[in-house]
Amino acid sequence: MASQGIHRNDILVGMHVWETVSLKNLAYVINRKDLSELQPLKFYILRGRETLYGYLPITEKPPETARR
Repeated sequence: MASQGIHRNDILVGMHVWETVSLKNLAYVINRKDLSELQPLKFYILRGRETLYGYLPITEKPPETARR
């Protein structure tokens, strides 16, 4: 388990059941309407030759305020 969190040089390869090999993949996961139901979100990383996992609490971003 990646109990110490994500470190520099770790490679994020998945979140929940989806691959995150591109920014498009990552955007798909974090922009899902049901993201709050998947909390905490399980993530998978490669650290050196090990595949590790952990859980990441994701908070929804506040709505953007109108610009004046």
